[in-house]
Amino acid sequence: MPFLSEAFMWNVKPNVLVLVFFIGVFCSSLSFSSQMGMQYVSENTYRSTLGPLFLFNPLDSPKVKLGIGAGLLFSDKDWESMSYRAQFEIPLLTWFSLGFRSAHRFQIPETFSRTTFLGFIQLDSPRLGPIAFRFLGGWYKRFSFLERASVIPFVGSLNFSQHDFALDIGLISHLTQNIQGQVKVATFDELEVYNLNHPFVESAIAVVNPETQGTWAATFRYQLSLGFGRLDRLAFGLSYTTPQSFL
Repeated sequence: MPFLSEAFMWNVKPNVLVLVFFIGVFCSSLSFSSQMGMQYVSENTYRSTLGPLFLFNPLDSPKVKLGIGAGLLFSDKDWESMSYRAQFEIPLLTWFSLGFRSAHRFQIPETFSRTTFLGFIQLDSPRLGPIAFRFLGGWYKRFSFLERASVIPFVGSLNFSQHDFALDIGLISHLTQNIQGQVKVATFDELEVYNLNHPFVESAIAVVNPETQGTWAATFRYQLSLGFGRLDRLAFGLSYTTPQSFL
């Protein structure tokens, strides 16, 4: 439907579309157990961005899990970008599961968008006292569109595509019954998949409220950007996960 795509995507201000879409995701998340947070990203003195993040699970059973997520970043001058994704996970064993993700991100000032598909496996070690290990590894394929900042995937002319491996290696420490720490090295997170030459180190601490079973978490990340003259990034995050819906 080329005419609908042109009329709907190019003649309406991107900020309006972003706001409507993000409000829709937020309202949907209220009906399920969800994670809501705020992320701050600093790229040296080049620019800093801030924005909310929402993740929720409309399907969470022992046989299959479906997670929906969306994140928005804006600077002091303009709206920067928005990302959203859907992710399936199939637990085959208590320590082994398969996953597949479809994600889309569009940059408003630079007017480009990209769609990414990721397949991965997850391995969880048994607890060795208070310590446990987690490994995620997979492969992704990304399609980039440089001419338009499209909310809908695969709208516009494809400029290039790329693929690479994706890794997430983490150590989890159960400090107390209600406090857990984590340190990991990874190339993908809840919304984005990065090249192997853009890995990040992340530390996090999570505290469970024993009365509500809700979880507060704080994260700190340092990301390398090797090559291409890009700047390293520092990121801080604060989130709250509720085990039940708000509605």
